[in-house]
Amino acid sequence: MRNVMTSVTAWAVAATVGLLLTQSAHAQWGTLKGQVTLAGKFAPLDPLVEKGSTKVKDPEVCAADNVPNESLIVDSATSGIANVVIWILKKPETIHPDLAKSKNAEVVFDQKGCRFIPHVLLVRTDQQVRVLSGDAAAHNTHTHPIKNEAKNFLLPPRRSSRSAGPDGDHAGTAAAQGDVRHP
Repeated sequence: MRNVMTSVTAWAVAATVGLLLTQSAHAQWGTLKGQVTLAGKFAPLDPLVEKGSTKVKDPEVCAADNVPNESLIVDSATSGIANVVIWILKKPETIHPDLAKSKNAEVVFDQKGCRFIPHVLLVRTDQQVRVLSGDAAAHNTHTHPIKNEAKNFLLPPRRSSRSAGPDGDHAGTAAAQGDVRHP
């Protein structure tokens, strides 16, 4: 795990330096790209729930298939780590005109097979989050926002809920979700 943190830290420093170089008083635009990789070997994680398990609530839904442990996903071919997000805390003074407003007014956060899809969701404050439950079982969604009031609600089977507004108050669950005030 130490190697992972060293790789992540080195990549974050390089990304920050690259980002600072792309911003100037002349409003130059740039693109930041990179890959966070795992140094060393990675043994895939055991599933959170094994197919057929009767130890979970609603096993006909939540144990119909394996529920993978997505806390660390590593590509076996490239050692790339999935679901890594790096962002700028403070909104830049100028934003590229094509990115000033989100292309989609709504983003979807679904629950299928007792998994949250996508596992990581970035949401801008001008977007709504539609929380869905594609499952035949009710699911709890509990938000853990940094600045806004937390919400905790039960979503009935095969239903949807618009759980967030342009104030940046978005849903977050066992998956990771980040609210950002800029692109």
